Amino acid sequence: MFADAHVKKTKSSLSSIRKHWIGASVAIYASWRGMYKAMEMTQSIFKSGMEAQMMTKAFGEISGGAKEATKEFEFLRKISDELGQNFWDLQKTYKGVLAAGTLMNMEAAKTQDIFYSIVRASATLGLSSEKTKLSLYAVEQMMSKGTVTSEELRRQLGDNLPGAFGLAAQAMNMTTGAFNDALKAGKIMSNEFLPKFADVLKEKFSGEVAESIRAVNKWNEAWTDLK
Repeated sequence: MFADAHVKKTKSSLSSIRKHWIGASVAIYASWRGMYKAMEMTQSIFKSGMEAQMMTKAFGEISGGAKEATKEFEFLRKISDELGQNFWDLQKTYKGVLAAGTLMNMEAAKTQDIFYSIVRASATLGLSSEKTKLSLYAVEQMMSKGTVTSEELRRQLGDNLPGAFGLAAQAMNMTTGAFNDALKAGKIMSNEFLPKFADVLKEKFSGEVAESIRAVNKWNEAWTDLK
């Protein structure tokens, strides 16, 4: 009898210890998770702050000073709101296009118009941010090289922006066959082609964006703005 009571008491004590240990472990884990999440948030805010500073510096260097950089930011904010795009996604690709346009002595207004036309076409077609980025990278390469090649037009721009090759031929007032021959011969100059291509894209695509896409993009933008 005494032995049974002792065993029961021991089991009860062990059970109580086990419950306390589990409770303490859960509390410690919850505390650790809270600290980890807070640390992640702090790192994210710090990273976003650093990215914003680097962005401001980069645009200042490319455009010729803080005043000009502010104008570029205003342009990006305007088109990101108009076309329901994420400002922070656009600024990454615009930086490369702006730098390439500056190096080829293209007027800032023309560079902006070309960039806008690609983003507008992509937004109208509901293309992913990745496809938009790759399309703009193709434009950046055209600007950097000074001539339009099949690599950028067919494999980069054409693979990501539907109908790009036909619209490119239309921009130069050529048949697709004649345009292809001129392309192979290296006769399509970027400074002539890109502004004309931008005009055709603006005529072709309305800029209307699905509200679901706009909502997601602007939500992500607002979240980054808050950091």
